[in-house]
Amino acid sequence: MCRVMEEKWEEGRKSNQLETAQRMLASGKLTLEEIAEYSNLPLDEVRRIASEQSNSGPTQHMEDITKWK
Repeated sequence: MCRVMEEKWEEGRKSNQLETAQRMLASGKLTLEEIAEYSNLPLDEVRRIASEQSNSGPTQHMEDITKWK
């Protein structure tokens, strides 16, 4: 039972990290490296999220896109 609770807690923590990173990316104020540091996600994961957001969201300003590279 304890292991199941730990797994659920970990899933919730990961979900919060992803949501935090998505909000940071949407703001366009931070670099990918800063977002990775503040959200405690690997940089590759933040890059993946940024790529998904830019492909599915509204067209980004050119300055925001160059900040993500």
